[in-house]
Amino acid sequence: MENSPLHQQLADMRQSLLDEEIINEEFNQLVLIEDSGNANFVEELLTLFFEDSMKHFASIDKALIEEATDFKRMDKVLHELKGITSSLGVNKILKACIQLREDCTKGDVERCKATFEQMKKEFEIFKNRMEEYLQVAKQTGPSKTFINKN
Repeated sequence: MENSPLHQQLADMRQSLLDEEIINEEFNQLVLIEDSGNANFVEELLTLFFEDSMKHFASIDKALIEEATDFKRMDKVLHELKGITSSLGVNKILKACIQLREDCTKGDVERCKATFEQMKKEFEIFKNRMEEYLQVAKQTGPSKTFINKN
């Protein structure tokens, strides 16, 4: 695998995301799959994740504004979102999903709302950082990733 400055920049970006616990090692596993010949694999997964997350967030919003909060529906949506975030290695959103599910179990609407707001903030941070990452990845060409195994 090529070790150009852009490849190193990608590796450094991923390491920063790992250090900040925005992602976990699962994300690097996806990068390795992409490196093995599935060009644009990570970008396609992230695009789907961003689209699906907005649908999940809309469902959670709706459940939280109902007079009788539908914790059962929220739990189902959060279970799906938790699975997706776990598979993608989206660490902080995964942790927020787990916390929000716990808040739902307790029936604490106000805590659910606060945790959900934090989840949306983490989503925006993740999305912005991934957009930056993908911009650099596109500049590197076909063998666009480099995992620094230090």
